[in-house]
Amino acid sequence: KVISGRTTNISNNAYAGGILGGATKTVTISNCFSAVTQVSTAGATGCVGSVLGGTTVSGVTITNCYAAKESCNGVGLGTGGAGTPTGTPTILDKYTGYQCYKNVALDYEKTWVAMETTAPRLRAFAPEAGRFDTDSWYVDAVADKNGNAPGTKKNPYIIDHIAEMYGLAKRVNAGNTFEDKYIKLGADLTFNTDTDYTKEGYVAEYEWTPIGVRSTDGDSNARAFKGSFNVGGDMHEIRGLYSKLSQESVGLFGYIHSANIQNIKVVDSYLEGTKYVATIAGYSRDSMIDSVYANATVTATTAGRAGGIAGRLKGGTINQCWANCKVSVSAATQYAGGIVGQVGLYNTPTLASVISNCLAEGTVYIGNKEGNAYAGGILGGASSLNVTITN
Repeated sequence: KVISGRTTNISNNAYAGGILGGATKTVTISNCFSAVTQVSTAGATGCVGSVLGGTTVSGVTITNCYAAKESCNGVGLGTGGAGTPTGTPTILDKYTGYQCYKNVALDYEKTWVAMETTAPRLRAFAPEAGRFDTDSWYVDAVADKNGNAPGTKKNPYIIDHIAEMYGLAKRVNAGNTFEDKYIKLGADLTFNTDTDYTKEGYVAEYEWTPIGVRSTDGDSNARAFKGSFNVGGDMHEIRGLYSKLSQESVGLFGYIHSANIQNIKVVDSYLEGTKYVATIAGYSRDSMIDSVYANATVTATTAGRAGGIAGRLKGGTINQCWANCKVSVSAATQYAGGIVGQVGLYNTPTLASVISNCLAEGTVYIGNKEGNAYAGGILGGASSLNVTITN
């Protein structure tokens, strides 16, 4: 972690860098992380940098490279030499654990693994203890002793760390729907222990990225979760989920389609987005949400559909759910409900939407803005021909 460059003749240049000392020919440096804690040179015209010491040519290209801020006092590139590199490294204040996963775009699936207290390590050599591993639950899953493939009902993927939840979100948001696949929780999960979200200057330790994306142009570019989540599994608790985003479809799941979600509690959480916001699923299309509990602050800001369990329900069933949420909408057109914000089926008006055996507590609030406003203890507004609320 200490790199020093020296020359035998003090009148000559000296170059020292965390990745490359000096370049006199065309070089490409890509997908690298420098965690050196000291870079120094004794040369009269020393050039030091946490990634590149210096270059005498202009053919050096730097892409997707990172360095710790303490490296070389935050200097990524040496200033000496006649050449100017193309691209600069990103200097990071934090690069461990979640911050590494969030800010350092390396190949965590095959090559690297983020660590809780150190710089990222090569996956093949990283110790098991102390990993913030987003991918092993998926990439290392194998058939069970009876030959059942991973992700099947009899051999589901198991998630028992918050890092793995981020890995699930990453895969779904990149286009893996997990259709016909089964995922179970193996433990309770805590994202943030400080849940005083309204205090001045609040900064979450872990910011949540919803699982599934419904783009602004509707379903054409959507990436939905289509699998089964904790179906048949033990009831598990997800605590301290925090997501404050300027986008639609915000919740534990942003967008689900033909999915099945069961047996989870999401508590002490805060979810905010522009529209389609809820604790469990921002936008639920033709899916089943069964036996879940929600305790959260849920806010939609600009085109509001907000609910304790689902922001918008487009077909499907919500059954045996209990929500104790603070639901609020402040928008031109507003739908807010203790369980569901809006049932809307404009293109498929005969598709059935059912809310059954549900309990809603907490508050439902509509802001003082012009436009239509719909608020309900269970359902904010119904824009469909086939909606049932029972028991």
